[in-house]
Amino acid sequence: SSNLVLQAGEDAADAKWFAVNDRLLEEKKTTGESGLRIERLVEITLKNGSEDLQYTVKITTEVKDRTAKVSRKIVSNSGMAFDHGLIIYYGLERLRNKIEYTDIAFNLMPELFSLTELQQVYEVILNQELLKANFRRKIAHMVVETDHIKRDAGHRPSQLFRFNPLWEKDNF
Repeated sequence: SSNLVLQAGEDAADAKWFAVNDRLLEEKKTTGESGLRIERLVEITLKNGSEDLQYTVKITTEVKDRTAKVSRKIVSNSGMAFDHGLIIYYGLERLRNKIEYTDIAFNLMPELFSLTELQQVYEVILNQELLKANFRRKIAHMVVETDHIKRDAGHRPSQLFRFNPLWEKDNF
């Protein structure tokens, strides 16, 4: 974020960067004549130094006749304005889904990166640890090895990679 200048719009007094964390509080599944219903309560916390904002989203998925309908609703809120919590949660859901089948994670990377750095980006977005071997196998066609090496004090040198812009063609 150090390369980005954050500026409040005309309708805002201030703009800040926040770390976003989410946590599943509860999940209920019920089956009835109308189909399957899944209700999840997810707590979202935004942190910026001493400032914490927190809210809980209820996500209801109703599956009937092979069709799923999803609704989202804020059920508790501590500091978020309007429907901004839903917008943030929806954006997080979209990012997590898109990271599975697009090159979106590479937009968050510098031109040259180590596979460990790339894996850390995936883990932060997905909010889970990934097995190193599985991750590398999954993204192997999306990266190109370079002649560059990153030397960090205390760590062995890391091979640097770049995004493979032809990766989709490699899948066929």
